[in-house]
Amino acid sequence: MSASEQSRRHAGTVLHRLKTLLSELADMGLSPESIGDEEVIFEEGLELDSSLGVELLLAMENEFGLAIDDADLRMDNFATVASLAALIGEKLSQRNSGDMGDDE
Repeated sequence: MSASEQSRRHAGTVLHRLKTLLSELADMGLSPESIGDEEVIFEEGLELDSSLGVELLLAMENEFGLAIDDADLRMDNFATVASLAALIGEKLSQRNSGDMGDDE
């Protein structure tokens, strides 16, 4: 399997796991398969509020075994399912390459 095929497979796995977390948190009776990649997480989309946003953050950290830095807590990262999956993918890549971005 080529590196790009592995990357696409990994991205699909991240998306599915994230959609599963979102379907459980949103409590709207949605299946992971019914949540679109460009689904808005807050506001008119899945309608998560700030307390569910914190729960989502903790669930992501537990599910994917990573830490989301304060600098990553920007609305553009949390705007859609796809943007959040991209952030998770970036964090997983950093972790796997051994570069967690710690400049301290």
